[in-house]
Amino acid sequence: MPGHDPDPQGRDRGSRSDHDLLLHACAALLAAASLPWQWVTPTPVDAVCLIAIGLLGGVAQVRGHGGLPPGRRSPIAPFDTRPSGRGRLRLCHWGQVPDRFVWLGAAVVAASSLYIAVARRCAQG
Repeated sequence: MPGHDPDPQGRDRGSRSDHDLLLHACAALLAAASLPWQWVTPTPVDAVCLIAIGLLGGVAQVRGHGGLPPGRRSPIAPFDTRPSGRGRLRLCHWGQVPDRFVWLGAAVVAASSLYIAVARRCAQG
């Protein structure tokens, strides 16, 4: 695929191995086996809300990646701003101040994202 190079071991970073696919298929089958006992049919209002959430999430995913520059998107994609947005929403709407574990988790995610970006840049030359 253009603009998509394999890692040093020769594997394609964008593909999943057969083992991963088998694992996800087995997990899906096990989860589906519990449906006869766990399923609750949504009300019409809940069904509309679920469909709207799915559509809005899909549009947001397409629009989010569509705004990235063409070419390799992987150096930019690891930076996820949703947790900070959710924190602002909680603070503004419900008045919940994030505790120290939330701040610690956000710092770990930010530091690891920056480390990955710098490591990739150094590896490219």
